[in-house]
Amino acid sequence: ADGVETIGTVTVTDSVNIRATADLDGERVGVAYQGETFDVIDDSDDEWIEIVYNGQIAYVNSDYVE
Repeated sequence: ADGVETIGTVTVTDSVNIRATADLDGERVGVAYQGETFDVIDDSDDEWIEIVYNGQIAYVNSDYVE
């Protein structure tokens, strides 16, 4: 995502769905696997981490990343 400021990275600890919105019912845009890393845009939410995925803004459940 061009022009998006990132604040660090997260590493996936277990296979997890990547979603278009910060919601368990959100559209699934991909799957991340253990060991993959992503740039983080925002981690202020307790449940969802906003990340860059394939150049797009997406969300991953915080339980599956560190």
